[in-house]
Amino acid sequence: MNRVSKTEKKVEKHSTNEKKKDKYSAIRNVLKKYSSFEHPLKKKEIQEKLNSAGYEIKRHAIETALDDMGAIPVENEYNYFETKKMHMKSQGDVIYYRSTNERSTDYWIENSITDAELALLVDFILSSKILTQEESQSLAERLILLSGKELADNLIYRHRVSKQPYLGKEQNDIPVAISEVAQKAYLIRKAINQGKKVKFTLNVYDYNGKIYLKPCGSKERICSPYDLIMSNGRYYMLGADLETERSGKLKYKLYRVDLMTELSITRAKAKTRAEAGINDTDDIYKFRIENPYMFMGDLRRIRFKIEKSNFTQVVDWFGDDFRVYNDYLDEDCWGIEVNVSTNSFIFWILQYGGCTEVVENTYDNHFRETVKLKLNEILQKYLESDVQKKEDNHI
Repeated sequence: MNRVSKTEKKVEKHSTNEKKKDKYSAIRNVLKKYSSFEHPLKKKEIQEKLNSAGYEIKRHAIETALDDMGAIPVENEYNYFETKKMHMKSQGDVIYYRSTNERSTDYWIENSITDAELALLVDFILSSKILTQEESQSLAERLILLSGKELADNLIYRHRVSKQPYLGKEQNDIPVAISEVAQKAYLIRKAINQGKKVKFTLNVYDYNGKIYLKPCGSKERICSPYDLIMSNGRYYMLGADLETERSGKLKYKLYRVDLMTELSITRAKAKTRAEAGINDTDDIYKFRIENPYMFMGDLRRIRFKIEKSNFTQVVDWFGDDFRVYNDYLDEDCWGIEVNVSTNSFIFWILQYGGCTEVVENTYDNHFRETVKLKLNEILQKYLESDVQKKEDNHI
């Protein structure tokens, strides 16, 4: 009489479990690809899809597998929405089926993220400033796989998004188009969590027949990272660098993550936020408003007036974190008072210069003079260029 060893039993059990997992996975994939609330699949249709994919699973086995995977019965539309609300917060994929007279009929699967939300994420990705063309299309495709054919058909226009903003690539040998910026952001988050410093090269774009990245300042920067902030579609790392640490004057700065190369986590312990003098970045939303172009500087209370027809621009940039006043203003303008970094805000004022004007106030008139000087510098460039052009034409 042959005896089966414990090892053989273990191998046999493992093989059975793997087959079972494979079967469950195949059924889930069919439901993900072809089913939805509006277009559920009957068991016969599931079997046909499985057969065409090379799986021979009988209808009774499919029903048993669906029961094992916790398929949830739905009697009517109201019952469906109530059940969905209850399960969306606590589970990932959920399989539903229509129950008629205690008989299971049509099946479909839904993710805790709805198709509408997935479509929103896909659109964000297709308009991203930190993904290359290959990365954005690859990530969009993988998000669509979380849903199914119906979402893929509805988002067919994504293939017409044939251009992304230029982004310098550090690695060219990654087999899947995984976002380099996303990987760098993840590494920075990890360093913050571990309380370690990061090392990197910060670059700027240059041109020599083609666009390329070149180091800006010192080749190797070592920083204590504190926050990762998304603003205007780009990631910025808030950190204090080692050079200022050595001088005893810790100053924190913002570094654009997409311009970093050779990023790594060091073994050195990061300086604390208190040691760096960071005490005003607890509210990231407020921080973004105060530094609209991510150029940090002293915060000041600035007053400006803006034409009422362009008031939307104020709300778009500053939310509701500003004060409206009406002192000495004409009927076509709103007066706005806001706390901002003047290093950043000057770019905002120049951008909307045609419909805005910085006004004198009791807090600080220096910024108005700074804006006038900057505008005068711009004007002088054009005037000098015109004079040079006239002189060249007379030669």
